[in-house]
Amino acid sequence: MTAVVGKDLGSLFRRTHESLRHCPDTLVRYEGRSHDCFRRCGCYATHCGELCQNGTLKTALIDSICVGLREINNTSAVAFEVHRYLAQLRDPYERGARLLPGLLVVAPIIVALAARFGARHPVLTTVGSVIGACGGMYALASIARGRGKALEERLVTLWGGMPTTIALRHRDRFLDSVSKGRYHELIGRKLGIALPTAVAEAADPAAADDRYVGATKRLRELTHGNRGLLYKENIAYGFHRNMLAMKPVGIAVCLVAMVCAVAQGGLIGIRAPYYRPTNLADLDLASGLTLSVAVAFLLAWIFYFREPAVRRIGFVYAERLFECLGPLKTNAHRS
Repeated sequence: MTAVVGKDLGSLFRRTHESLRHCPDTLVRYEGRSHDCFRRCGCYATHCGELCQNGTLKTALIDSICVGLREINNTSAVAFEVHRYLAQLRDPYERGARLLPGLLVVAPIIVALAARFGARHPVLTTVGSVIGACGGMYALASIARGRGKALEERLVTLWGGMPTTIALRHRDRFLDSVSKGRYHELIGRKLGIALPTAVAEAADPAAADDRYVGATKRLRELTHGNRGLLYKENIAYGFHRNMLAMKPVGIAVCLVAMVCAVAQGGLIGIRAPYYRPTNLADLDLASGLTLSVAVAFLLAWIFYFREPAVRRIGFVYAERLFECLGPLKTNAHRS
């Protein structure tokens, strides 16, 4: 929205400048004032001081534009901060696997506040702008990543290794024997890493896993620039891992939002009768919306974001990774 307004204003300034170039004295005289005016409303334009005609600055036009921009900024300050941060995060992995889980955790509270007070509430827009400007969303993404990495260490211990390592083991049955044999052969030929046989793996599983880990690390290095299906599966794995890591926080936020919704809707109270189920039919829109969103998120946290889902996505990523061995150049191994 802000970008569209800025584009329209830029076009307006350019057209006005072309038609009013014959009065340079007025342009110089009023340039500073108009720049300050637009700076206060959050708009910067190269030719904002050139809105003049016949030696007279169009003050009324500038004031009208400024009032409109202030209104836009007041009603969409949080959205503007989100857009600005998303523009900085050009990496889809950063957005999808790290920032999105953090935002989904606090989504019920955001919905509750927006439904109760409205998007134009000055306190909410100001607080949201300050939090966004101070790196609030970056903090959410960092927290999700940190908790995800800590969870991954525990999952590796639980699973007995990363899915990419497990899938290469002869004793594992995720990959069929034909595909697994082909991947072993391609790793030896294209990466220059000889993988152990089934007998050698059974004799020394730790040494075999060390070879598997080294092979998958080298393959990830060579496919780092892949932005196809492999990259999408990597984002999906990171998203599910970080969502599982944020699950306790997400459930707590949902419960808080639900309590606030039923309290504001009059379903519970601090005085007898403490529970008033008859008020459920008369639930206001804000409380009903908050309660519905919180319950939906709570069900997703409990029944979907679980350890088996992360494991399943991890093995899908492993399969996509090994499929990249086919088009890989033969001389990809280290010299």
